Amino acid sequence: MELNNYLQTHGGIGRLRWKEEASGPESKRLWTATAFIDGVEHGKGIDSNKRDAKEIASKEALEFLLKPAKMKRLTKRYRMARLFHFSVFIDILADALEVARRDKYSKSWIAETLSSRSSKSSPALIHEQLHLKFRSHRLRFTRKDMADHHRMNLNKFLQVNGGVNRLDWKINSSGPESSQTWIATAKIDGVEYGRGSASSKAAAKEIAAQQALQALVQA
Repeated sequence: MELNNYLQTHGGIGRLRWKEEASGPESKRLWTATAFIDGVEHGKGIDSNKRDAKEIASKEALEFLLKPAKMKRLTKRYRMARLFHFSVFIDILADALEVARRDKYSKSWIAETLSSRSSKSSPALIHEQLHLKFRSHRLRFTRKDMADHHRMNLNKFLQVNGGVNRLDWKINSSGPESSQTWIATAKIDGVEYGRGSASSKAAAKEIAAQQALQALVQA
């Protein structure tokens, strides 16, 4: 039982007490197990099987004990996500200024886009707005620049959080060669975070990277 392991590690196994109660007729008996630590209820489970009821209660108690540590991890993840958003914003601004300088266009439209964004605008939305302005001014952004956007941001996020080496790609294809569909799956630590399907391998990876990035930032 994970609760026992946790309490043994933290020197609190002797503080755990169980209360087990049965209710209902024998044919439909329900067991209620309650976990007390230092006399305070930390978890409760109800099931037709006593052991399963204790397992439910132990999981609830363990989740209660781990909540402070979980909040610390979420706070750290939130700070890292904000740092990531800021770094992407700086990259977008640098790219925009470089293209404007190279092509001798006025920078006023860049300043207008950046200053008019709301505080809730995401880096992806800002990037999209800039790309639309690039196209309207007939600036030369290649397809590769667009295709690498989400994959680049996913790699950047993982670099900031020290997890770029934990990213694995699984690529499959289906259908006849003339109308082949590519399926890309992005896995981090063996867990699927994004999946995309498209007529090209690069586009499928782009969709999967976008889903994975959204899942990581919102987690």
